[in-house]
Amino acid sequence: MNVRQIDLNLLVVFDALMTHRSVTRAADELCLSQPAVSQSLRRLRNMLDDPLLVRSGNKMLPTERAKTMTPLVSRTLREVEQILAPPEAFDPKTTERTFTIRVPEYFEFVIFPRLYAELSHSAPGVSIHINYMEEGVNDIELLNGDTELVICIDQFNSSSEGLSRELLPKDILTCMVGNDNPVREALSADDYGKGEGAWDA
Repeated sequence: MNVRQIDLNLLVVFDALMTHRSVTRAADELCLSQPAVSQSLRRLRNMLDDPLLVRSGNKMLPTERAKTMTPLVSRTLREVEQILAPPEAFDPKTTERTFTIRVPEYFEFVIFPRLYAELSHSAPGVSIHINYMEEGVNDIELLNGDTELVICIDQFNSSSEGLSRELLPKDILTCMVGNDNPVREALSADDYGKGEGAWDA
């Protein structure tokens, strides 16, 4: 049987019929008319070559074929509902997840001590896996979820609309010298590059 040729809405009707054993109550649950549910039942019977529900006194009883199908159809419909349901909102306090971040080694010392302290309070189930920025990062690595976040010194150029970017505050480097150090005015790049021993820091 080719599933592409089947009206899968019939499985919803089948599930309601097996739950209520009544065309009237199944129609009420599905917000359909009784003739519409009866027509769906006829289509199911023709498709499966089985009566599915048979009258016994005042009751409608499922056939053996219907009994076998019922848990399978019910589970399948529940799984489809889960697939189509909107994703749950991200809650940092309850989520348990590992995030992979690519950073230059310098950033680990500048940012992560404070980040770890914040995570232990706000997201105790979250852990961070750090990959150092030894090589460039391409779009695919971010889009397929291998890496969630990249922090880089140079601008990260990407043509992908699936990635967002944000410019972080600029870092300012400061040199400190003693009061008796001859380098008291603005430090030039040449002075800074003279190397160890040229001036006392």
